[in-house]
Amino acid sequence: MKILSAQQIREADKQTIQNEPISSIDLMERAVSKLFESIDASYSDDSSFAIFCGKGNNGGDGLALARWLFQNDYFVQVFIIEHSDSASEDFKENYKRLSDLEVGVLHISAAAEIPEMDDDTVLIDAMLGSGLSRPLEGLLADVVKALNTFENEKLAIDIPTGLFADDNSENSLDVIFKADVTLTFQCPKLSMVHKDTANFVGQIEVLDINLDEAVIERTSSLYSYLTPDQVADLYKPREKFSYKGTYGHALLIAGSYGSLGAALMSGKACLRSGAGLLTAFIPKCGVEIYQSALPEAMVISSDNEEVISGLPDLEKYNAVGVGPGLGTSSEASKTLGNLLEAFDGKMVLDADALNILAANPDFVNKLSTHAILTPHPGEFKRLLGLQELKPDYLERLKEFSKKHSIIVVLKDAITAIAAPDGQIYFMDYGTPALAKGGSGDVLTGIITGLLASGYDPLHAAQLGVYLQGIAAHFASDETSEEACLATDVIHNLGKAFRTLS
Repeated sequence: MKILSAQQIREADKQTIQNEPISSIDLMERAVSKLFESIDASYSDDSSFAIFCGKGNNGGDGLALARWLFQNDYFVQVFIIEHSDSASEDFKENYKRLSDLEVGVLHISAAAEIPEMDDDTVLIDAMLGSGLSRPLEGLLADVVKALNTFENEKLAIDIPTGLFADDNSENSLDVIFKADVTLTFQCPKLSMVHKDTANFVGQIEVLDINLDEAVIERTSSLYSYLTPDQVADLYKPREKFSYKGTYGHALLIAGSYGSLGAALMSGKACLRSGAGLLTAFIPKCGVEIYQSALPEAMVISSDNEEVISGLPDLEKYNAVGVGPGLGTSSEASKTLGNLLEAFDGKMVLDADALNILAANPDFVNKLSTHAILTPHPGEFKRLLGLQELKPDYLERLKEFSKKHSIIVVLKDAITAIAAPDGQIYFMDYGTPALAKGGSGDVLTGIITGLLASGYDPLHAAQLGVYLQGIAAHFASDETSEEACLATDVIHNLGKAFRTLS
Protein backbone atom coordinates (compact mmCIF):
# COMPACT_ATOMS: atom_id res chain seq x y z
CA MET A 1 0.00 0.00 0.00
CA LYS A 2 1.50 3.32 -1.08
CA ILE A 3 2.05 6.14 1.35
CA LEU A 4 1.10 9.35 -0.44
CA SER A 5 1.80 12.97 0.43
CA ALA A 6 -0.97 15.38 1.39
CA GLN A 7 -0.77 16.96 -2.07
CA GLN A 8 -0.97 13.57 -3.80
CA ILE A 9 -4.03 12.63 -1.73
CA ARG A 10 -5.74 15.91 -2.62
CA GLU A 11 -5.06 15.20 -6.28
CA ALA A 12 -6.46 11.67 -5.96
CA ASP A 13 -9.60 13.14 -4.37
CA LYS A 14 -9.91 15.66 -7.18
CA GLN A 15 -9.40 13.07 -9.93
CA THR A 16 -11.90 10.70 -8.32
CA ILE A 17 -14.53 13.45 -8.22
CA GLN A 18 -13.89 14.24 -11.90
CA ASN A 19 -13.47 10.72 -13.27
CA GLU A 20 -16.09 8.70 -11.41
CA PRO A 21 -17.87 11.19 -11.45
CA ILE A 22 -19.03 11.89 -7.90
CA SER A 23 -19.74 15.07 -5.97
CA SER A 24 -17.44 15.98 -3.10
CA ILE A 25 -20.32 15.72 -0.61
CA ASP A 26 -21.13 12.21 -1.83
CA LEU A 27 -17.47 11.20 -1.65
CA MET A 28 -17.47 12.47 1.93
CA GLU A 29 -20.58 10.43 2.66
CA ARG A 30 -18.89 7.34 1.26
CA ALA A 31 -15.86 7.93 3.45
CA VAL A 32 -18.03 8.44 6.52
CA SER A 33 -19.90 5.21 5.82
CA LYS A 34 -16.53 3.44 6.15
CA LEU A 35 -15.82 5.36 9.34
CA PHE A 36 -19.11 4.26 10.81
CA GLU A 37 -18.60 0.62 9.80
CA SER A 38 -15.27 0.55 11.62
CA ILE A 39 -16.60 2.22 14.75
CA ASP A 40 -19.76 0.11 14.79
CA ALA A 41 -17.64 -3.06 14.63
CA SER A 42 -15.33 -1.89 17.42
CA TYR A 43 -17.65 -0.50 20.07
CA SER A 44 -20.64 -1.79 22.01
CA ASP A 45 -24.17 -0.54 21.42
CA ASP A 46 -24.16 1.49 24.63
CA SER A 47 -20.98 3.42 23.75
CA SER A 48 -21.14 7.20 23.74
CA PHE A 49 -19.16 9.62 21.59
CA ALA A 50 -18.13 13.26 21.74
CA ILE A 51 -17.09 14.59 18.34
CA PHE A 52 -14.98 17.76 18.16
CA CYS A 53 -15.33 19.40 14.75
CA GLY A 54 -13.37 22.09 12.99
CA LYS A 55 -15.06 24.05 10.22
CA GLY A 56 -13.34 22.51 7.22
CA ASN A 57 -13.91 19.18 5.50
CA ASN A 58 -12.53 17.18 8.42
CA GLY A 59 -15.20 18.84 10.53
CA GLY A 60 -17.70 17.92 7.83
CA ASP A 61 -16.63 14.28 8.26
CA GLY A 62 -17.27 14.62 11.98
CA LEU A 63 -20.75 16.08 11.49
CA ALA A 64 -21.67 13.34 9.03
CA LEU A 65 -20.36 10.70 11.43
CA ALA A 66 -22.48 12.17 14.21
CA ARG A 67 -25.53 11.76 11.98
CA TRP A 68 -24.67 8.13 11.21
CA LEU A 69 -24.07 7.34 14.87
CA PHE A 70 -27.31 9.01 16.00
CA GLN A 71 -29.36 7.27 13.32
CA ASN A 72 -27.97 3.96 14.53
CA ASP A 73 -28.95 4.59 18.16
CA TYR A 74 -25.59 5.65 19.60
CA PHE A 75 -25.42 8.53 22.05
CA VAL A 76 -23.41 11.32 20.43
CA GLN A 77 -22.57 14.93 21.26
CA VAL A 78 -21.04 17.43 18.85
CA PHE A 79 -18.69 20.28 19.74
CA ILE A 80 -17.93 22.79 16.98
CA ILE A 81 -14.69 24.68 17.51
CA GLU A 82 -15.22 28.28 16.42
CA HIS A 83 -11.67 28.82 15.20
CA SER A 84 -12.75 30.54 11.98
CA ASP A 85 -15.51 32.80 10.71
CA SER A 86 -15.81 30.75 7.53
CA ALA A 87 -16.62 27.09 6.86
CA SER A 88 -16.25 24.75 3.88
CA GLU A 89 -19.28 24.04 1.72
CA ASP A 90 -19.31 20.37 2.71
CA PHE A 91 -19.19 21.36 6.38
CA LYS A 92 -22.19 23.65 5.85
CA GLU A 93 -24.16 20.92 4.09
CA ASN A 94 -23.49 18.35 6.80
CA TYR A 95 -24.32 20.91 9.49
CA LYS A 96 -27.68 21.45 7.77
CA ARG A 97 -28.33 17.70 7.58
CA LEU A 98 -27.44 17.25 11.25
CA SER A 99 -29.69 20.14 12.28
CA ASP A 100 -32.72 18.11 11.24
CA LEU A 101 -31.91 15.60 14.02
CA GLU A 102 -32.04 15.91 17.78
CA VAL A 103 -28.28 15.83 18.28
CA GLY A 104 -26.77 18.05 20.94
CA VAL A 105 -24.43 20.62 19.37
CA LEU A 106 -22.30 23.01 21.42
CA HIS A 107 -20.21 25.79 19.87
CA ILE A 108 -16.84 26.21 21.60
CA SER A 109 -15.19 29.63 21.64
CA ALA A 110 -12.76 28.90 24.50
CA ALA A 111 -11.19 25.68 25.75
CA ALA A 112 -12.70 26.30 29.18
CA GLU A 113 -16.16 25.72 27.65
CA ILE A 114 -15.41 22.03 27.09
CA PRO A 115 -17.51 20.18 29.69
CA GLU A 116 -16.47 17.26 31.85
CA MET A 117 -16.91 13.90 30.11
CA ASP A 118 -17.99 10.53 31.42
CA ASP A 119 -14.99 8.25 31.60
CA ASP A 120 -16.40 5.87 29.00
CA THR A 121 -17.14 8.56 26.40
CA VAL A 122 -14.93 8.24 23.32
CA LEU A 123 -13.47 11.56 22.19
CA ILE A 124 -13.36 11.86 18.38
CA ASP A 125 -11.06 14.39 16.74
CA ALA A 126 -12.51 15.87 13.54
CA MET A 127 -10.95 19.31 13.86
CA LEU A 128 -8.34 19.51 11.10
CA GLY A 129 -7.37 17.14 8.32
CA SER A 130 -4.19 16.29 6.41
CA GLY A 131 -3.73 19.71 4.81
CA LEU A 132 -2.25 21.38 7.89
CA SER A 133 1.17 22.97 7.24
CA ARG A 134 1.82 25.24 10.24
CA PRO A 135 1.80 24.62 13.98
CA LEU A 136 -1.46 25.02 15.84
CA GLU A 137 -2.11 28.28 17.65
CA GLY A 138 -4.97 30.10 19.30
CA LEU A 139 -8.23 28.32 20.06
CA LEU A 140 -7.39 25.07 18.27
CA ALA A 141 -4.12 24.75 20.18
CA ASP A 142 -5.93 25.40 23.46
CA VAL A 143 -8.60 22.80 22.66
CA VAL A 144 -6.04 20.15 21.70
CA LYS A 145 -4.08 20.75 24.89
CA ALA A 146 -7.27 20.49 26.93
CA LEU A 147 -8.44 17.28 25.24
CA ASN A 148 -5.05 15.66 25.77
CA THR A 149 -5.56 16.01 29.52
CA PHE A 150 -8.65 13.79 29.38
CA GLU A 151 -8.06 10.10 30.12
CA ASN A 152 -10.89 9.02 27.80
CA GLU A 153 -10.19 6.88 24.77
CA LYS A 154 -9.33 9.15 21.85
CA LEU A 155 -9.96 8.51 18.16
CA ALA A 156 -8.79 10.67 15.25
CA ILE A 157 -10.50 10.93 11.88
CA ASP A 158 -7.94 10.71 9.05
CA ILE A 159 -5.08 12.31 11.02
CA PRO A 160 -4.70 13.72 14.55
CA THR A 161 -5.20 17.48 14.64
CA GLY A 162 -1.89 19.32 14.75
CA LEU A 163 0.07 16.60 12.97
CA PHE A 164 1.44 17.43 9.51
CA ALA A 165 0.91 14.61 7.01
CA ASP A 166 4.43 14.65 5.59
CA ASP A 167 7.28 16.50 7.34
CA ASN A 168 7.00 17.59 10.97
CA SER A 169 10.53 18.92 11.37
CA GLU A 170 9.15 22.47 11.64
CA ASN A 171 6.13 21.52 13.72
CA SER A 172 5.53 21.91 17.45
CA LEU A 173 5.15 18.37 18.77
CA ASP A 174 3.77 19.73 22.03
CA VAL A 175 0.43 20.66 20.45
CA ILE A 176 -0.86 17.54 18.66
CA PHE A 177 -3.95 15.51 19.52
CA LYS A 178 -2.76 12.23 21.06
CA ALA A 179 -4.97 9.52 19.57
CA ASP A 180 -5.31 5.92 20.69
CA VAL A 181 -6.76 5.01 17.29
CA THR A 182 -6.57 6.78 13.94
CA LEU A 183 -9.00 5.86 11.18
CA THR A 184 -7.29 7.19 8.09
CA PHE A 185 -8.64 7.38 4.56
CA GLN A 186 -7.25 5.33 1.64
CA CYS A 187 -3.59 5.23 2.73
CA PRO A 188 -1.40 6.03 5.73
CA LYS A 189 0.45 9.32 5.91
CA LEU A 190 4.22 9.41 6.33
CA SER A 191 4.01 11.05 9.75
CA MET A 192 2.02 8.04 11.00
CA VAL A 193 5.03 5.76 10.56
CA HIS A 194 7.86 8.22 11.27
CA LYS A 195 9.52 7.32 14.58
CA ASP A 196 9.25 10.89 15.93
CA THR A 197 5.50 11.23 15.34
CA ALA A 198 3.98 7.73 15.11
CA ASN A 199 3.17 7.85 18.83
CA PHE A 200 0.47 10.46 18.14
CA VAL A 201 -1.68 8.18 15.98
CA GLY A 202 -2.00 5.05 18.11
CA GLN A 203 -3.37 2.06 16.26
CA ILE A 204 -3.74 2.78 12.54
CA GLU A 205 -6.68 1.49 10.54
CA VAL A 206 -6.73 2.32 6.84
CA LEU A 207 -10.21 2.74 5.36
CA ASP A 208 -10.55 2.11 1.64
CA ILE A 209 -12.88 4.85 0.33
CA ASN A 210 -12.50 3.77 -3.30
CA LEU A 211 -10.47 6.65 -4.65
CA ASP A 212 -9.64 6.22 -8.33
CA GLU A 213 -7.36 3.15 -8.47
CA ALA A 214 -5.78 4.19 -11.77
CA VAL A 215 -4.78 7.54 -10.32
CA ILE A 216 -3.22 5.94 -7.25
CA GLU A 217 -1.47 3.32 -9.39
CA ARG A 218 0.30 5.93 -11.51
CA THR A 219 1.18 8.16 -8.54
CA SER A 220 4.79 7.52 -7.58
CA SER A 221 5.96 7.08 -3.99
CA LEU A 222 9.13 5.83 -2.36
CA TYR A 223 7.20 4.77 0.73
CA SER A 224 4.92 1.77 1.26
CA TYR A 225 2.94 0.38 4.19
CA LEU A 226 2.84 -3.41 4.01
CA THR A 227 -0.49 -5.03 4.87
CA PRO A 228 -0.90 -8.66 5.98
CA ASP A 229 -2.32 -9.58 2.56
CA GLN A 230 0.77 -8.19 0.84
CA VAL A 231 3.06 -10.11 3.19
CA ALA A 232 1.04 -13.30 2.63
CA ASP A 233 1.71 -12.96 -1.11
CA LEU A 234 5.43 -13.42 -0.38
CA TYR A 235 4.93 -16.76 1.33
CA LYS A 236 6.12 -19.94 -0.43
CA PRO A 237 4.32 -23.05 0.85
CA ARG A 238 6.45 -26.19 1.00
CA GLU A 239 6.25 -28.70 -1.79
CA LYS A 240 5.14 -32.23 -0.96
CA PHE A 241 8.06 -33.81 -2.79
CA SER A 242 10.95 -32.03 -1.10
CA TYR A 243 13.68 -32.82 1.42
CA LYS A 244 16.00 -30.98 3.78
CA GLY A 245 18.33 -29.98 0.96
CA THR A 246 15.45 -28.22 -0.78
CA TYR A 247 15.34 -25.64 2.00
CA GLY A 248 19.00 -24.80 2.20
CA HIS A 249 21.87 -24.93 4.64
CA ALA A 250 22.31 -21.99 6.99
CA LEU A 251 25.48 -21.07 8.87
CA LEU A 252 25.22 -19.13 12.10
CA ILE A 253 28.39 -17.43 13.37
CA ALA A 254 27.57 -16.42 16.91
CA GLY A 255 28.30 -16.63 20.60
CA SER A 256 31.07 -15.97 23.06
CA TYR A 257 31.68 -17.01 26.65
CA GLY A 258 28.71 -15.75 28.68
CA SER A 259 26.60 -14.99 25.58
CA LEU A 260 25.89 -18.43 24.14
CA GLY A 261 22.17 -17.98 24.81
CA ALA A 262 22.04 -15.46 21.96
CA ALA A 263 23.56 -18.00 19.57
CA LEU A 264 21.14 -20.67 20.78
CA MET A 265 18.01 -18.52 20.40
CA SER A 266 19.09 -17.44 16.95
CA GLY A 267 19.70 -21.06 15.93
CA LYS A 268 16.29 -22.20 17.18
CA ALA A 269 14.58 -19.35 15.31
CA CYS A 270 16.51 -20.21 12.16
CA LEU A 271 15.27 -23.80 12.17
CA ARG A 272 11.74 -22.76 13.17
CA SER A 273 11.61 -20.43 10.17
CA GLY A 274 12.28 -23.17 7.65
CA ALA A 275 15.98 -23.75 7.06
CA GLY A 276 16.56 -27.34 6.01
CA LEU A 277 19.92 -27.55 7.77
CA LEU A 278 21.73 -25.41 10.30
CA THR A 279 25.37 -25.39 11.29
CA ALA A 280 26.36 -23.23 14.24
CA PHE A 281 29.94 -21.97 14.36
CA ILE A 282 30.58 -21.12 18.01
CA PRO A 283 33.44 -20.94 20.54
CA LYS A 284 34.71 -24.24 21.84
CA CYS A 285 33.23 -23.65 25.30
CA GLY A 286 29.68 -23.89 23.94
CA VAL A 287 29.72 -27.11 21.93
CA GLU A 288 28.21 -29.45 24.52
CA ILE A 289 25.62 -26.91 25.61
CA TYR A 290 24.55 -26.19 22.04
CA GLN A 291 24.26 -29.79 20.94
CA SER A 292 22.28 -30.68 24.05
CA ALA A 293 19.88 -27.75 23.75
CA LEU A 294 19.44 -27.87 19.96
CA PRO A 295 20.09 -31.42 18.71
CA GLU A 296 18.65 -30.56 15.28
CA ALA A 297 21.67 -28.33 14.57
CA MET A 298 25.18 -29.32 13.61
CA VAL A 299 27.95 -27.60 15.54
CA ILE A 300 31.52 -26.73 14.67
CA SER A 301 33.77 -24.74 16.95
CA SER A 302 36.56 -22.26 16.56
CA ASP A 303 39.95 -23.04 18.04
CA ASN A 304 39.43 -20.37 20.67
CA GLU A 305 37.76 -21.47 23.87
CA GLU A 306 35.83 -18.27 24.63
CA VAL A 307 35.41 -16.23 21.42
CA ILE A 308 34.96 -16.84 17.70
CA SER A 309 38.16 -17.05 15.70
CA GLY A 310 38.87 -18.28 12.20
CA LEU A 311 36.28 -19.35 9.64
CA PRO A 312 34.92 -22.70 8.44
CA ASP A 313 34.72 -23.61 4.75
CA LEU A 314 31.86 -21.42 3.45
CA GLU A 315 31.21 -23.09 0.12
CA LYS A 316 28.25 -25.28 1.11
CA TYR A 317 26.16 -22.63 2.87
CA ASN A 318 23.19 -20.88 1.26
CA ALA A 319 22.99 -18.13 3.87
CA VAL A 320 24.99 -16.84 6.82
CA GLY A 321 23.77 -15.10 9.97
CA VAL A 322 26.41 -13.36 12.04
CA GLY A 323 26.45 -11.31 15.22
CA PRO A 324 24.30 -12.65 18.09
CA GLY A 325 26.45 -12.84 21.21
CA LEU A 326 29.57 -12.54 19.05
CA GLY A 327 31.34 -9.94 21.16
CA THR A 328 33.65 -7.27 19.76
CA SER A 329 37.02 -8.82 20.52
CA SER A 330 39.88 -8.44 18.07
CA GLU A 331 39.36 -12.09 17.10
CA ALA A 332 35.67 -11.51 16.37
CA SER A 333 36.47 -8.37 14.36
CA LYS A 334 39.04 -10.26 12.32
CA THR A 335 36.54 -13.08 11.72
CA LEU A 336 33.90 -10.66 10.43
CA GLY A 337 36.38 -8.91 8.16
CA ASN A 338 37.48 -12.25 6.69
CA LEU A 339 33.86 -13.35 6.27
CA LEU A 340 33.01 -10.23 4.28
CA GLU A 341 36.02 -10.85 2.05
CA ALA A 342 35.25 -14.52 1.50
CA PHE A 343 31.44 -14.77 1.28
CA ASP A 344 29.40 -12.98 -1.38
CA GLY A 345 26.09 -14.72 -0.72
CA LYS A 346 23.00 -14.01 1.37
CA MET A 347 23.90 -12.74 4.81
CA VAL A 348 22.30 -11.19 7.90
CA LEU A 349 24.36 -8.98 10.21
CA ASP A 350 23.05 -7.97 13.63
CA ALA A 351 24.10 -7.11 17.18
CA ASP A 352 27.88 -7.28 17.66
CA ALA A 353 28.45 -7.62 13.93
CA LEU A 354 26.92 -4.15 13.57
CA ASN A 355 29.05 -2.82 16.41
CA ILE A 356 32.14 -4.15 14.65
CA LEU A 357 31.03 -2.51 11.40
CA ALA A 358 30.59 0.80 13.23
CA ALA A 359 34.10 0.52 14.67
CA ASN A 360 35.56 -0.47 11.28
CA PRO A 361 33.88 1.72 8.63
CA ASP A 362 35.96 0.20 5.84
CA PHE A 363 34.20 -3.13 6.48
CA VAL A 364 30.94 -1.62 5.24
CA ASN A 365 32.38 -1.32 1.74
CA LYS A 366 33.01 -5.08 1.74
CA LEU A 367 29.35 -6.01 2.29
CA SER A 368 27.75 -8.37 -0.18
CA THR A 369 24.93 -6.93 -2.27
CA HIS A 370 22.88 -9.80 -0.80
CA ALA A 371 23.45 -8.54 2.74
CA ILE A 372 20.78 -7.52 5.26
CA LEU A 373 21.62 -5.31 8.24
CA THR A 374 19.13 -5.27 11.13
CA PRO A 375 20.03 -2.34 13.42
CA HIS A 376 17.84 -0.74 16.05
CA PRO A 377 17.99 3.11 16.03
CA GLY A 378 20.97 3.19 18.39
CA GLU A 379 22.98 0.79 16.24
CA PHE A 380 22.02 2.65 13.07
CA LYS A 381 23.16 5.91 14.62
CA ARG A 382 26.54 4.36 15.36
CA LEU A 383 26.80 2.97 11.82
CA LEU A 384 26.35 6.50 10.50
CA GLY A 385 28.77 7.95 13.04
CA LEU A 386 26.10 10.27 14.47
CA GLN A 387 25.39 11.44 18.00
CA GLU A 388 21.63 11.36 17.36
CA LEU A 389 19.13 10.54 14.64
CA LYS A 390 17.38 13.69 13.44
CA PRO A 391 13.97 13.94 11.73
CA ASP A 392 15.66 13.33 8.36
CA TYR A 393 16.67 9.81 9.44
CA LEU A 394 14.58 8.23 6.66
CA GLU A 395 16.66 10.05 4.06
CA ARG A 396 19.79 8.81 5.82
CA LEU A 397 18.40 5.29 5.80
CA LYS A 398 17.59 5.52 2.10
CA GLU A 399 21.03 6.90 1.24
CA PHE A 400 22.88 4.26 3.27
CA SER A 401 20.97 1.41 1.62
CA LYS A 402 21.47 2.80 -1.89
CA LYS A 403 25.15 3.62 -1.41
CA HIS A 404 26.05 0.11 -0.26
CA SER A 405 23.40 -1.78 -2.28
CA ILE A 406 22.10 -3.59 0.79
CA ILE A 407 18.84 -4.12 2.66
CA VAL A 408 18.62 -2.26 5.98
CA VAL A 409 15.97 -3.26 8.51
CA LEU A 410 15.63 -0.37 10.98
CA LYS A 411 13.91 -2.11 13.89
CA ASP A 412 11.32 -0.22 15.91
CA ALA A 413 7.67 -0.44 16.93
CA ILE A 414 7.05 0.36 13.27
CA THR A 415 9.99 -1.11 11.37
CA ALA A 416 11.36 0.59 8.25
CA ILE A 417 12.98 -1.65 5.62
CA ALA A 418 15.13 0.18 3.07
CA ALA A 419 15.95 -1.35 -0.31
CA PRO A 420 18.79 -0.33 -2.65
CA ASP A 421 16.33 1.08 -5.21
CA GLY A 422 15.33 3.81 -2.77
CA GLN A 423 12.08 2.26 -1.60
CA ILE A 424 11.25 2.13 2.11
CA TYR A 425 8.68 -0.35 3.40
CA PHE A 426 7.02 0.21 6.78
CA MET A 427 5.79 -2.74 8.81
CA ASP A 428 3.51 -2.06 11.77
CA TYR A 429 3.68 -5.41 13.59
CA GLY A 430 5.75 -4.49 16.62
CA THR A 431 4.69 -4.94 20.23
CA PRO A 432 6.22 -3.97 23.60
CA ALA A 433 6.56 -7.72 24.18
CA LEU A 434 9.66 -7.54 21.95
CA ALA A 435 11.31 -4.94 24.20
CA LYS A 436 13.43 -7.62 25.83
CA GLY A 437 16.85 -9.16 25.42
CA GLY A 438 17.06 -11.81 22.72
CA SER A 439 14.48 -10.33 20.36
CA GLY A 440 17.12 -9.18 17.89
CA ASP A 441 18.82 -12.59 18.01
CA VAL A 442 15.50 -14.23 17.16
CA LEU A 443 14.94 -11.93 14.16
CA THR A 444 18.46 -12.70 12.90
CA GLY A 445 17.67 -16.42 13.04
CA ILE A 446 14.29 -16.02 11.33
CA ILE A 447 15.68 -14.02 8.43
CA THR A 448 18.70 -16.32 8.07
CA GLY A 449 16.38 -19.33 7.89
CA LEU A 450 14.20 -17.66 5.26
CA LEU A 451 17.25 -16.73 3.18
CA ALA A 452 18.59 -20.30 3.35
CA SER A 453 15.25 -21.75 2.30
CA GLY A 454 15.14 -19.69 -0.89
CA TYR A 455 13.67 -16.25 -0.25
CA ASP A 456 15.42 -13.25 -1.79
CA PRO A 457 16.84 -10.73 0.70
CA LEU A 458 14.06 -8.13 0.51
CA HIS A 459 11.27 -10.68 0.87
CA ALA A 460 13.12 -12.51 3.64
CA ALA A 461 13.47 -9.26 5.57
CA GLN A 462 9.81 -8.34 5.11
CA LEU A 463 8.51 -11.79 5.93
CA GLY A 464 10.88 -12.11 8.89
CA VAL A 465 9.73 -8.86 10.48
CA TYR A 466 6.10 -9.90 10.05
CA LEU A 467 6.60 -13.39 11.47
CA GLN A 468 8.45 -12.16 14.54
CA GLY A 469 5.85 -9.47 15.25
CA ILE A 470 2.86 -11.78 14.84
CA ALA A 471 4.53 -14.53 16.88
CA ALA A 472 5.20 -12.00 19.63
CA HIS A 473 1.53 -10.99 19.65
CA PHE A 474 0.53 -14.65 20.01
CA ALA A 475 3.10 -15.16 22.75
CA SER A 476 2.08 -12.08 24.74
CA ASP A 477 -1.57 -13.13 24.50
CA GLU A 478 -0.57 -16.29 26.37
CA THR A 479 1.70 -14.61 28.91
CA SER A 480 1.65 -10.79 28.86
CA GLU A 481 3.75 -8.10 27.23
CA GLU A 482 5.83 -7.94 30.40
CA ALA A 483 6.32 -11.70 30.87
CA CYS A 484 6.91 -12.61 27.21
CA LEU A 485 10.40 -14.01 26.52
CA ALA A 486 12.27 -14.23 23.25
CA THR A 487 11.98 -18.02 23.48
CA ASP A 488 8.18 -17.64 23.75
CA VAL A 489 8.28 -15.83 20.41
CA ILE A 490 10.19 -18.72 18.84
CA HIS A 491 7.61 -21.20 20.15
CA ASN A 492 4.85 -19.23 18.43
CA LEU A 493 6.44 -18.98 15.00
CA GLY A 494 4.32 -21.89 13.80
CA LYS A 495 1.13 -19.96 14.58
CA ALA A 496 2.56 -16.94 12.77
CA PHE A 497 3.27 -19.03 9.66
CA ARG A 498 -0.31 -20.32 9.69
CA THR A 499 -1.62 -16.77 9.29
CA LEU A 500 0.04 -16.71 5.85
CA SER A 501 -1.81 -19.71 4.48
